[in-house]
Amino acid sequence: FQGESIDSYAATQGTEGKWTGCAPYSTHLLFFKESHIHKLYGSYPSQFQIVSQEANGVEYGSERSIAIIEDLVFYKSRIGLLTYGGDRPRLISAAFDNHSYRNAVCGANRRKYYCSMDNEVGEREFLVYDAATNMWHREDDLNATCFCFYDEQLLAADSDGNVWIIDGG
Repeated sequence: FQGESIDSYAATQGTEGKWTGCAPYSTHLLFFKESHIHKLYGSYPSQFQIVSQEANGVEYGSERSIAIIEDLVFYKSRIGLLTYGGDRPRLISAAFDNHSYRNAVCGANRRKYYCSMDNEVGEREFLVYDAATNMWHREDDLNATCFCFYDEQLLAADSDGNVWIIDGG
């Protein structure tokens, strides 16, 4: 490295699996695989340091489930929906009992985590987690394809091309 702005940086990881997501967290970046969380520290190449942790990461197919509320990263893993606060991921979907979901697309606004997911029979469900009360609520069958936070409102686009205001003012 010459120490110039055009320098590049590359790193390899020996963990198995495809990369399934990336999120900013605190002073570093998180890179996910289904069974690992890789933390990239540093602000320029000569300072970069990667710390890997074997843990439930983002499930393949649920790459768009990552959202941040305050100091927690929320995402869908193979075992359910989790929060990550710097230590070990914590399961927040134990209330679903034996219901399994996949292909999660999620967004967050204020203290709520909104998830549009396929249930075990392939039907789309729209569920909301309130982080303040630790409670889940089933809303409807909105098939959100993406979420976007704009002008203090969470917006969702559905599979028909409609845009919805979610938990707006």
